[in-house]
Amino acid sequence: MDVIYVIFVFIRLTCGTSPTYRIVSATSWITDPISLYPDFSASLTPLTFQPSIFQYSFHDASTVFTCVARNCSRVTMTPMPGLSVAQLAYGGVSPRRIHQQSPAIAGARFFLSIGYAKPNRDVEFIVCAAEDPTCAKPRVMNTVDSRGFGQGGLRLTFATAHGLPSMLIPEARYASRDNRVTGYHIETCQDPLCALPRSAASLPFNLTGTANCLGTSIDVAINRHGFPSWLTLCDEELNLIHCLTLQCNETLVNQFKVNRDFVYFVYLAVDSHFRFTIVTTGQTAQSDITYIRCVDPDCTESIQSQLTISNRPSPTRTPIGRVQVVINPLTDLPIFHLTGSIYPTDVPVYMFVICPDIECNMSEAVYVDYGVKFGLNRVQVNDLFVDDEGTVIASVRTTYKATNDTINVIVRMALSSEAEVEKLTFVEPVVI
Repeated sequence: MDVIYVIFVFIRLTCGTSPTYRIVSATSWITDPISLYPDFSASLTPLTFQPSIFQYSFHDASTVFTCVARNCSRVTMTPMPGLSVAQLAYGGVSPRRIHQQSPAIAGARFFLSIGYAKPNRDVEFIVCAAEDPTCAKPRVMNTVDSRGFGQGGLRLTFATAHGLPSMLIPEARYASRDNRVTGYHIETCQDPLCALPRSAASLPFNLTGTANCLGTSIDVAINRHGFPSWLTLCDEELNLIHCLTLQCNETLVNQFKVNRDFVYFVYLAVDSHFRFTIVTTGQTAQSDITYIRCVDPDCTESIQSQLTISNRPSPTRTPIGRVQVVINPLTDLPIFHLTGSIYPTDVPVYMFVICPDIECNMSEAVYVDYGVKFGLNRVQVNDLFVDDEGTVIASVRTTYKATNDTINVIVRMALSSEAEVEKLTFVEPVVI
């Protein structure tokens, strides 16, 4: 008789947490308070994608704080007392991004700021060589003499070809508390370290002839030609100005209309197909986000939408103060970062909004709110970045409710199956 052996194999399945968008790290350190302008400029190191924060003054010296690795578990600080020769001046409205690192020459640093070192004045462009990590011997160059606060909208970026620095300087004939400017000046370097003479051009300005332009309402992204596209705001004129040459002496302009009663800060991002996304605050008391997306790289067609956060039901709430955007390189979809407060409780809002589709259906969006659980007061200043792995980085200056200390915070949010971070990790930056 044949014997049939039946073997039962039991396989134990271990089910982990399903991946979702969540906070994967939150690093903080105590810094010097400042009562005038926020002493803060954030950036992301090219290629290695390490977050960094520059302060005009920390313990009496200009200082760069840098995360040792992407997860920012350790932070170093590099004092740069040599920058004192530039006599950098506080001023402007964040994100200024006055400190940038060269994408072409590893370790080379650039600064674009208001400064008063003679014979230069008003706006200074500073180069620190790669072999001079503490910037002991900075090369300080004058850009333009531009009195007033128009310099608040200074922007520095890099053309794709050879990583050539390109800068925008709003010009003002007089000091104006609302940062009103009279023109936009462009200077472009002809080599990666800006040793050769710079080219100069002016952007199209005040296209209707009746608008008041704001120096703070500026952003920049790189277009399909590898050159900067600049976003400027002049009353209801929202202008997307594409440089068609390296010198930006040829341009293409897209215009949009916004309600100036609700708009002050504007932000720009671009996807892998060089289609631009523009965001700002909502255009009505009931909307939170104005979302403009270009259908093609030249933005010959665009769609403008008003978006409302689905979990903020109060019709009388105060509007969100600032909306920023990055494009997730893994999905080509926008991720918003909102800061403001909830009415009437005045609870600070720090929120990521992950769009599920290109239209950004807010009823299906993922909301990651982190300000309350981390004990953050209302934001003083912040900036937003995304790395090549789709991790979104919010760099924030605020105060910590538990101690009232002024702190810098690096919050990282990503699609992850790990447990979400529930509290800040305080570190002590190490001097290098």
